[in-house]
Amino acid sequence: MKKFKYILLFLIAFIPSIFFFSGCANSNIVVYVTDIKPTEIVGATTTYTVYYSNGTQSMFTVENGKNGEDGEDLTLESIKNYCVSNNIDFETFLKEYLTIVDENESIQQATAKAIQSAVSVWCEFPVSDYYSKDTSIACGAGVIYQMNTTYSYIITNYHVVYYSDCDTSNKIANKIHIFQYGTSEYAYETGKNNQSGYPQIAYGDGAVEAEFIGGALNYDIAVLKVSTQDLLKYNEHATAVTLANDYTLAETAIAIGNPETEGISVTSGIISVESEEIIMTGADDVTQCQFRVMRIDAAVNGGNSGGGLFNINGELIGIVNAKVVDSQIDNIAYALPYDNITKVADNLIYYYEQTNEISTVKKLMLNIEVYADNSRAIYNPTTNSTTLKEDIVVNSVSLNSSSSLGTGIGYMMNLQAGDKIKAISINGEVHNLTRMFELGDWLLAVRPGDKILIIVERNNIQQTLGLAEDAGILESYLTEIR
Repeated sequence: MKKFKYILLFLIAFIPSIFFFSGCANSNIVVYVTDIKPTEIVGATTTYTVYYSNGTQSMFTVENGKNGEDGEDLTLESIKNYCVSNNIDFETFLKEYLTIVDENESIQQATAKAIQSAVSVWCEFPVSDYYSKDTSIACGAGVIYQMNTTYSYIITNYHVVYYSDCDTSNKIANKIHIFQYGTSEYAYETGKNNQSGYPQIAYGDGAVEAEFIGGALNYDIAVLKVSTQDLLKYNEHATAVTLANDYTLAETAIAIGNPETEGISVTSGIISVESEEIIMTGADDVTQCQFRVMRIDAAVNGGNSGGGLFNINGELIGIVNAKVVDSQIDNIAYALPYDNITKVADNLIYYYEQTNEISTVKKLMLNIEVYADNSRAIYNPTTNSTTLKEDIVVNSVSLNSSSSLGTGIGYMMNLQAGDKIKAISINGEVHNLTRMFELGDWLLAVRPGDKILIIVERNNIQQTLGLAEDAGILESYLTEIR
């Protein structure tokens, strides 16, 4: 049997190299005290054993109190009596006042939840030269993003499904299959050729055929479509990911992927940097792409690309897509943040469903230049977390637009240099902006006909800017991004 050509989906950008892959939030999973008993008394000292809901124990010692001196002795029985007399559930009391977090158990349960939406992605690329035709296989990972009764959408990286040497006209794999955790994940050559003369590939019983419905090289995101019935056939608990509300510095980060095509596996770490930008060569080996990413220290390798990054609650916070490879550097990897990838995926799905054809991203371009000013760290003692905020300041406004209509939207809305952009309203829903990248993300959510308003601070006075009354965004103002 002819050996497979496995494509290393590593695209060198700079030294130290960043490679594409083909590869602290409060937990709601807690361990609580179920009982406290005195287990040893030595003179005035009593040792108590604390029993937890996960079967573990701990001990502490105290000096016994004396009536009239330092208070009446406190016993578990007295606490129970207090709860009864005040109509308080004893177990609820213990959960509220004597609760601890078991990090290892939390990661285990978060993974058990997240892995129901994890998949590995196998792509067939027909390749040929003057002498022969061949079929190359590349593997990555993905997550189930949306599910309905008929079909489901899966998010992965664009560079997982794209290969610059592929013989297809768009360089996208001509066949894509996904596997879920626990299924028979393998592929082999049948010894026969397909109708086009390329070696034919067969897959394990758990393979589900997927269709590429859209992608964007400059966002490194692709969306696949699969039969929901096929997903549930191999895993009755298969489900779409739960999206996180936010992500913060030092939050637990659980990476689920398909490293080295060995099957779905899990690693964990933390978010080292919550938002930064990297520039690297795109999947076409030519285009220089700038990606907004979070930096993580979880161990990831070839095959992790497209795999989900989850928090301690099993909620999606990102999609793993790159790492630094250098002998002097350890554990620097990157993930595309969920608030960006979901807007890209929604954009691709919207235009696919409008035309039933392979889609690309279309984004509203304001034709303005902005910069971040007055960046500062904000500490929240209630959540014990730190976030960054900055002012989004207009540097310049272009009269001209790249669209066929000629005039820039920002100019038509009367945006001016020096304006501080505070929020964007889409069809009456206001989205406050505290980071510069948030403006670009929300512009991905604009569709033809939408009503757009920009809220700015000009000369210390807040103003709302818009187009002419009742004017919705025309499709010709939406720019296609490859």
